Amino acid sequence: SNPQTVKANIRYKNRSYSIKLRLKGDLADHWDSEFRMSFRVSLKNNKTILGFNKFSIQKPRARQHPYDFTFQSLMRKGGNISPIHKYAHLYVNGIDWGIMDFEEHVSQNLLEKQKRKDSVIVRFSDERKWLYSRNAQHPYPYYRLSNPYYSSHLYSSNKKLKELINRQIFSYIVDGRMKGSKHLYDVNSLSKAYILSRIWGSDHSIQDSNSRYYFNPYTLKLEAITTDQLPW
Repeated sequence: SNPQTVKANIRYKNRSYSIKLRLKGDLADHWDSEFRMSFRVSLKNNKTILGFNKFSIQKPRARQHPYDFTFQSLMRKGGNISPIHKYAHLYVNGIDWGIMDFEEHVSQNLLEKQKRKDSVIVRFSDERKWLYSRNAQHPYPYYRLSNPYYSSHLYSSNKKLKELINRQIFSYIVDGRMKGSKHLYDVNSLSKAYILSRIWGSDHSIQDSNSRYYFNPYTLKLEAITTDQLPW
């Protein structure tokens, strides 16, 4: 629930890169093992590996391979935004961990590759309710922990909030959410995510915990970013 970030190095194609590294994943299958744990990686100095500057490393089954890869590929072909998956053979401190899933983190680089102008990315809800319900002996079900109307997360907030326009956009989004404004959303983008999820047979990718939203600075509406789809 409170992961520690450490400095590390990653070697790719005979070049060494300085990175920041932490464990990731809410469930124990991501980290309850001596090998093939899940990591969140951030490269320093705007460097990239596999075209990614910020990304997750996890076992392919942690993203239900090939299901999430296929679902997100279909979302992008339909014009929506979603993370890109690539696969590589990983060695950790000389130990062979086999083929791992490298999943791009939502960032400016992801937006650029998917032909979107740099703007605000937000998430509604968090893991506090999940953590509370798993740890409390007698969890009270009516706390508003992780309520998506009151819990709003701005990605890269330290950088984004330095600019007045981004602070104004974030305030506009939070205000619209609390007022229940239907005009805040890109209906076409959200409809594609919903329809494909219904055809697929799982709404896991569009749940609050797995959805992110991109604020389009031209339309002034939120577009869906889907992640982590389950098998049908």
